[in-house]
Amino acid sequence: MRNRVRIIAAALALIGGTALILTGFEAWRGHGRITPGRAVREAEAALRIDPILGNPETRQAVRLGAALSIRARLRTPEALFIQGVQFEQEGDTLRAEDRYWDAVERNNKYALAWVALGLLLSRKGSTDSLIRAEEALGWAVAVEPDLARARTAHAMVLRRLGRLQEAADEARAAVELDPDEPSNRNNYGNALISLGDVEGAAREYEAAIALNPDLAMPYYNLACARCRQGRLEEALRLLDLAFRRDPAMRDGAENEPDLQPLRNMEAFQSLLEGRPLPPQPEPESPDPADREPEKAPSDGNAPAAS
Repeated sequence: MRNRVRIIAAALALIGGTALILTGFEAWRGHGRITPGRAVREAEAALRIDPILGNPETRQAVRLGAALSIRARLRTPEALFIQGVQFEQEGDTLRAEDRYWDAVERNNKYALAWVALGLLLSRKGSTDSLIRAEEALGWAVAVEPDLARARTAHAMVLRRLGRLQEAADEARAAVELDPDEPSNRNNYGNALISLGDVEGAAREYEAAIALNPDLAMPYYNLACARCRQGRLEEALRLLDLAFRRDPAMRDGAENEPDLQPLRNMEAFQSLLEGRPLPPQPEPESPDPADREPEKAPSDGNAPAAS
């Protein structure tokens, strides 16, 4: 049996600003006091649209749902899931895992909680944890096959377990379900490159960048693909774009196997040291004196044949 954590006082410590959040939320929505159940439902709806909590509105909705449901001692599967997400955001993975297990034990067909649990288990790193994560995510796909987030997460874990073709099939299914989600395209690219399909992977990374140019990871992954293709100057430019968006990505780049061809290049070392590449010069406009003279307009008569 799992070791459960039931310290409500400690949980309430994360919601010291609840009254202020609630006041602002009500003022924005323009109606009466929100109930814990409604706050949880709105947080869950926000997570279905933005599962990586990229938007401030999603983070605020999750924090509010967790705060009110903890204060009200609400123990529905949805409330426990939202509480788990908030605990994970705060770095408290033990309480997060506890809440996710509680949620799926109350409703073993609650796919969102299974996905969150599977991803958390996968980050523990051990083979046993990866196997348990795959089981959780496989079940999430089984109970809600149209949930693209479940298929993407499942593909990530399958790839780490070396089940590469299964990972690619699952990642492709996620893209088919939600082609406009950049994380789905990026993950499908990772699956394809693991199978040796560098061209296909590059197309998926490019699609992810087109969908959201602010994400760093697709630029980094596309740089790795370009290195495999021998397009080193383009790879450097892509790395520059990645590091500008997320400087922390420099930490692992020096030991990245795909970036091996760049290691002796001065520009690569400059990027690792935090110095961005100089801007590319604009193409020079031709001198007006060098332009060909304009031809006189035709009178419409074709020239006689010689």
